[in-house]
Amino acid sequence: MTEEIDIIIREIGKKGGTGNVMASLGYSPADFQKGFDIANEMQNRDLVKLIYSNFNQNNIVVEFTLLGAKAFESAAGGKLTRDATDVKKDTKTL
Repeated sequence: MTEEIDIIIREIGKKGGTGNVMASLGYSPADFQKGFDIANEMQNRDLVKLIYSNFNQNNIVVEFTLLGAKAFESAAGGKLTRDATDVKKDTKTL
């Protein structure tokens, strides 16, 4: 599960700190429970806050907490940034 968490932190960090766990991992609806379990574990570790979940849309949307943002910044060696284009892309799926 640690490898999946690292992938999610990297992918969601690139999008500014909010994103879909399922898209980050490339999971199909058949893997929805696995994706949800990973998102829940990340929330238990205080890396993310679970924002939205919908099986029919294959969405598990999370947002970084301060610890999640720091984990991305230390892994990426940079600062977390977000622009209006990313916000529009994220909200289209909701």
